[in-house]
Amino acid sequence: MEKMDHGMYIETTKNGSETYFRSVIDGHESFWGVYPIPKIKKHIGTYEFYDSTRGLFVVTSFRFPYLALYKRENSVFTLLWERKADQKNYIITDDDIIFDRKIKGASDVCMSKDYIITLERDREKDPVDESIVRRDISKFPHTVFLYDYTGNLLKIVDVGMPIMRIVAGSNSNTLYMIGGNPDYVLAKCEL
Repeated sequence: MEKMDHGMYIETTKNGSETYFRSVIDGHESFWGVYPIPKIKKHIGTYEFYDSTRGLFVVTSFRFPYLALYKRENSVFTLLWERKADQKNYIITDDDIIFDRKIKGASDVCMSKDYIITLERDREKDPVDESIVRRDISKFPHTVFLYDYTGNLLKIVDVGMPIMRIVAGSNSNTLYMIGGNPDYVLAKCEL
């Protein structure tokens, strides 16, 4: 289990379970969360971020475009909303999910004062075949997507360099990034 806050631990359940997550909060166990692809109850590879100030837990997938927000009430999390891509980049066959490796979802997620922030590729401006990116930092996405807390995409920000990781605090709209310019660099951006 991953420690998310003082006395709060979260992990994914086993494939096939009725819910996606299991949490233990101050000794109280609960099961909650929906599968991003509900037809097949398999875990698909996610990034999560918990904002302890607001009690919000955001989930995104690196396999396909997906974003979900949960709200904590005592020791239970409730789904507020989900956002999925209009076009599917996967097929379901023989009770398995086969993803199109040319398209990916978010590479990271965090929350700031006003935004849910995802590290994603702007496919309209940068239609890279994700299957060839691998560990080539120069091909990493250089855009962050800013969503409001109701799931609406507000804007896409090009930070001007390939980014590997992002983090922000809940009391400001300052985004910190680890990127390549061309060597590794720590950068800061006011959103």
